[in-house]
Amino acid sequence: MHSSIRFLAADRPWLLLVHGMLTNARHWLPNRDSLGRVFNLVQVDLPGHGRSPAPADPATITAANLIGRLDEIRAGLGIARWYVCGQSFGAGLTLNYARLYPERVIAQAFTNARVVLRQNDSPAEAAVRAERLERLRRDGAAALRSEHFHPRFARRFPPDLRLILSEDADRIDLPTYIRLVGEVMPALSLRGVPDSAPTVPTLLINGRHERVFQPVREELAALWPDLSIADIDGGHSVNVENSTGFENALLDFFVGHLPLGSHRGTHNKTFGIGDGSRVEPMPPTGLSMEAEETGRRVWRPSTDHGGSMNRIERSQLQIWQDHLRANELTYQFSPDAGKAVFYPRLVCPHGGTAPLEWRVSSGRGTVYSISCVHPVKGDPYPVALIDLDEGFRMMSTIEDALGDPQEIGRRVRVTFRPAEGDDAPPLPVFVWEDAQ
Repeated sequence: MHSSIRFLAADRPWLLLVHGMLTNARHWLPNRDSLGRVFNLVQVDLPGHGRSPAPADPATITAANLIGRLDEIRAGLGIARWYVCGQSFGAGLTLNYARLYPERVIAQAFTNARVVLRQNDSPAEAAVRAERLERLRRDGAAALRSEHFHPRFARRFPPDLRLILSEDADRIDLPTYIRLVGEVMPALSLRGVPDSAPTVPTLLINGRHERVFQPVREELAALWPDLSIADIDGGHSVNVENSTGFENALLDFFVGHLPLGSHRGTHNKTFGIGDGSRVEPMPPTGLSMEAEETGRRVWRPSTDHGGSMNRIERSQLQIWQDHLRANELTYQFSPDAGKAVFYPRLVCPHGGTAPLEWRVSSGRGTVYSISCVHPVKGDPYPVALIDLDEGFRMMSTIEDALGDPQEIGRRVRVTFRPAEGDDAPPLPVFVWEDAQ
């Protein structure tokens, strides 16, 4: 497999990006600039796709060989551990890679990928696959262009990117593609595989508008209790259709799992809707002086004149919680970008390099979106995205709200309620601005 490298700096972490079928490494074009400001990027092309040539013998294309090739790329670059992210078919590869080599993966993310739980032993599934393969062998390029995920059908893609990827897809080697569909894809399914649940921090960035994938999303949430999920607007190729939401979700999750010691962060959380925001306050980064003294560097520029890295006495989580204990809702501000940042993090998501400033919000804002959640156990409750007056958005609940779309646009103000647990800080919730 051909791999292209985007190198930022020796002290930055590495991120592997693996695309799905009928596309190539250019599938990540909308995300390269944002992700490339934080990570050194490794982007691969599947066999017969993009810059990867078709092998002389298609029989050499197996799931084991492809997964092994990913690790050969890692070893060749001298990377001890890296982050990985897979899209569609590529997610089948990266999830299996992390299952086989968990010690080499810091954290992983993947997008909509039905391949993960394909029912390969189902007669109906086998019949559909056989008919698909027969059509490809019989009709050749015409059948390839009629494949459901051919980029020419991607109406939500930017027109120029759709054209580029469509032309690339028309040049895919057909025997290689048939081999991937017929032999490799079934081998990537984790349905019925013992201990298939990931053992590394794992995030599903779910394009919630792809209706056919949502039952798979629900099944994954039930099968893998430690799976984190970001439900955001978008469809199958959510990294293209909602690049900002995808990048926010991925960066927030990965920055919450920095390669410092063995701290695993928070799991089994469902993130917000619409923009990749989280339900829980923020990732527990665990960036303490003790962790920094392990010899690894943290992602924060120095403000002293000696050029050394700053020591972080308290994590971003601790700072935020201390303000909550003082009944203060805080956020960060990027002097370089001139924008509010929430929730708190170490790296400016807008590309700034100056240290982020802590500021206290007025706690007043406007309802951006609202819905009613109906849990399996317990009473329904409203969940809303609030646009605070300072320019950031957060997810919370609104007391006495109905979860009705007619409540969108109403003004709210923050208040604080006790949380469960002796040492837990109070929770920021909202009430109507005119409430007594």
